[in-house]
Amino acid sequence: MAHKSRYLKWIKKNSMDEKIGFIGAGAMGASMAEAILNAGLFTPDRMMAADIDRERLFSLEKKLGIQTAPDARTLFSLCRVVVLAVKPQVLDGVLRDIASAKDYEIKDEKLALSIAAGAVLSRIEHILYAPLDDRARSRLPIVRAMPNTPALVSRGMSGMCANRHATAAHREKARAILESMGRCLEFDEKDMDAVTAVSGSGPAYVFYMADAMIRAGADIGLDPGAAAGLTIQTFRGAAALMEKTGEPPRTLMARVMSPGGTTEAAVKELDRAGVDEKMGRAVRAAFERSRELAGGS
Repeated sequence: MAHKSRYLKWIKKNSMDEKIGFIGAGAMGASMAEAILNAGLFTPDRMMAADIDRERLFSLEKKLGIQTAPDARTLFSLCRVVVLAVKPQVLDGVLRDIASAKDYEIKDEKLALSIAAGAVLSRIEHILYAPLDDRARSRLPIVRAMPNTPALVSRGMSGMCANRHATAAHREKARAILESMGRCLEFDEKDMDAVTAVSGSGPAYVFYMADAMIRAGADIGLDPGAAAGLTIQTFRGAAALMEKTGEPPRTLMARVMSPGGTTEAAVKELDRAGVDEKMGRAVRAAFERSRELAGGS
C-alpha cells in the first residue's frame, strides 16, 4: 500500500539494531507480530514475546520463528520497543511487576506502545515513571493506540497519541508498526474516546447492519449463503467507492436513488425509523462509555 511506504522505509533504515517485544500473545498481539514480520519491519531474530499462557506463547514461537521470554520483566529489559498487548484489567499488574524489578532502569531509549483499550497515558506513566528520575523518564516515551479488529486481517484502522517525551522519530516508529496492520492517524489524547467510538467500536456497527441485511435477504427468499455473499461484497464495494471518489456518503447515496425507485423506498423507510438518529446515539453511547472507562482506570 502506498500510504505505508514512507514509514516502512523509515523504520527499516532506523531500527536495524533494535529488538521489538510483545507483552501479550493473544489475538491482537499475535496478529500484530505477524503483520510486522510480513511487512519486513523486523526479522524473527529481533522479535520476542512473553505471555502467561505458555501454550499460546510456544504456538506463536513455532508459527513465526520469533524468540520467547520467560516473563514481562525479562522482555522489557531486552527490547528497545515494547508493545503492551494485554487486557486492560491486567495491565496495571504487568506494569507494576516490571517497575518493581530490582534492576529496573532506563539506560537507553526505549519506546512503550500500548494497545490496551481505554488505558490512558497517565495511567501507564504513573506506574512506569514512578521509580525513575526525569532524565530516565525522557528516555521512555509512551504511545497509546486504539486498533480495531480488522487489524487481524491487516485491514485495521488505528488511532494513536503520544506523551510529552515522544519525539517525531518515536511517533514515526509507532505509526510504522501500527500501519503494518492497516492505517493509522495521530490524535491528541483528548480525542481518543471519540476514536474508540467511531473506529474502535465501528466494526461492530458494520457487522450489525450486515447481519440485518443478510437476515432480510433470507426473509424475502434468498439462500442465506447467497445473501451473505451479496452483502459482504456490497459493503466491500461501497467502502472502496467512498475511498476512491472521496465524495460524501450522502452524495453517493443520492446517485443510487432514482426518484420513485427501490433505493429511495428503502432509504425513506430508514429515515422513518430514525436510523440516522439512532446511529448517532449509538456512537455517543460508545463515546461516553469510553470516557467512563478511561476515567476509572
